[in-house]
Amino acid sequence: YFRIPTFGERFHRRTVSLVLALVSITAVVQALYLPGQWETARGHEYEQVATSLADGHGFSFPPGARWLVLDDEPGADKHGATAWKEPFYPYFMAASFKLFGERYGRLAIVLAQLGFLILTCTLIYRLGSSLFGPGVGIAAALLTILLLDLHYIYTIGMATSAISGLLMVGGLLLLLRYGERPSLRRALWLGFYLGLAALTHAVLVVLVPITGLFMLLHSGEQPWRKALKPALLMGLVAALTISPWTVRNYVQFGHLIPVQTGFGLFANMSNSFVAETYVAGVDACGDGSPPVYRSDGPVSALRALREDGVASPTHRRAVACIAANHAEAYPDLNEHERDGLHKEQFLGFVAAYPGEFLSLTATKSVFYIFDVPVQGRGSLPLGVAAVLGMLLVVRKPRMWVFPLAILAYAAPFALTSPVFYRYQAPIEPLYALFTVVAVVTIFGGPARRLQGYWVSKTRARMTS
Repeated sequence: YFRIPTFGERFHRRTVSLVLALVSITAVVQALYLPGQWETARGHEYEQVATSLADGHGFSFPPGARWLVLDDEPGADKHGATAWKEPFYPYFMAASFKLFGERYGRLAIVLAQLGFLILTCTLIYRLGSSLFGPGVGIAAALLTILLLDLHYIYTIGMATSAISGLLMVGGLLLLLRYGERPSLRRALWLGFYLGLAALTHAVLVVLVPITGLFMLLHSGEQPWRKALKPALLMGLVAALTISPWTVRNYVQFGHLIPVQTGFGLFANMSNSFVAETYVAGVDACGDGSPPVYRSDGPVSALRALREDGVASPTHRRAVACIAANHAEAYPDLNEHERDGLHKEQFLGFVAAYPGEFLSLTATKSVFYIFDVPVQGRGSLPLGVAAVLGMLLVVRKPRMWVFPLAILAYAAPFALTSPVFYRYQAPIEPLYALFTVVAVVTIFGGPARRLQGYWVSKTRARMTS
């Protein structure tokens, strides 16, 4: 692989410092000097729960913002306990509002998110340089800045998108460090880290089984049976880290909810209520009412859901239809039980229309893996380049963990729907890294030959 010419460790430290300085300046200018950016930052559901926490109403949605609750049903005008979001970010935002007030609390959150951005670029540099050399690491850090939608994710949006990429890269970096020198202590720290990551962004729990598999396959000189102990302890520590929140959810809702609920609604909405837009005979509501929009196939149906502003009306139709179809029991059901009704309809759709389900799942998988955002807009070439980079190195030791992590992370969104580009934020730094790897692998040979030709000519001129 192409590496920056070695002028000593000091040169590399200065280069990295320059990259981080550029990142920091870009982030601060983006947040503070564009008029009104941080003052208009919004956190949507995270902010709604954080406001309830700050006002003393507990982890709940305020009136008018409760998911799966109809506007005219009894109790809709009261706060409602929720497990719709992971706990870390609402508590973090509530603490900022309590300490600094609503206005400057937003500034504190935006500055923290910019700190997450700088740390993400630092870790992607460390990951790239340790695997492929400092040149690749620096290029990946710079490309990460160019790819991410700084305006939306870090300055006007307050959500886990800002920290999820950091947690993903950090977890993989810790995993590779464990592979270099396995120890029980490192396994326990990994479990604790992954548990905290899941409490911040629930889908990151997929890293726990991947980490266990990695421990078994890269156990060094010891047999895999001895590696089983740290793998199991890692999983146990991750579960224990999550368990206080799981217990809270069980006490509140009477059901086992490890981190959050909501899968049923989004799976039902993006399958049953999307398929009815183009499949004759699919009636998601069961009352003959027309769908929110029409399409001519899974690609156009999902593209409209992602870009044409029909996601919210489709969501409202799904909630209203389920409530109408279970009118007698619906008012007495809690949030998780109502979400379970959507899950039942989703599973019924899978059983009745397996071909359409597989078609939608394959289409959503392609959207998620290949249609990667660049500055908030989909970019197919970037996704193709990143996947190519992973394929070029997947046979090398330990490299399989990266495509597996991305595929595992993408799986829930393939079953539900990557409605918004921000759902791909955790994989964008990795895509930046492997895009650089693809470019360097393909063009690195000619570049080195050109460099050798230039050096030989220069030496010849100096000699003459």
